[in-house]
Amino acid sequence: MLTVIHAELLEKNADLQQLEKNITTLQQEKYLKSKDFVGFDAKSTHYYSSANNALNDIKDSLLKQKMVAFILQHEEKYKSHTAHFQDIIKNIEANESAMNDYHTILKVVLTLRLIEKYQKNSMPNDKEANEYLQKQENQIKQFEKMTEIDKK
Repeated sequence: MLTVIHAELLEKNADLQQLEKNITTLQQEKYLKSKDFVGFDAKSTHYYSSANNALNDIKDSLLKQKMVAFILQHEEKYKSHTAHFQDIIKNIEANESAMNDYHTILKVVLTLRLIEKYQKNSMPNDKEANEYLQKQENQIKQFEKMTEIDKK
């Protein structure tokens, strides 16, 4: 229901339409601006994993231990070299999460106003429901009179 009401608002509000376009543009830009580093990082991370797996073929435990330390040293150097970019990516992810939260909040706030207006203006009259309730209560009284068990 929230989505339906939001879509109705979107059709009528140019500012809201522009906001949705901005959100879509930012999502597309996120991919474009981070894909090169994400691919670069994935390839590098995969390399270190592959190199460590290759060490399983080494039978000499001392030599193997030296190579594990060697690879770890270079992996740490890589992580240090890319730490700033990793922080940028983490901040981009955090900001995207915050934007998604605020987008949801905005939808709720805007649609809540409309649903409250609907509730105020469209509440049906309770006269017919009350009349029906009275008929039910009268029927129950009639049943009670016809089934007097406790009065003997």
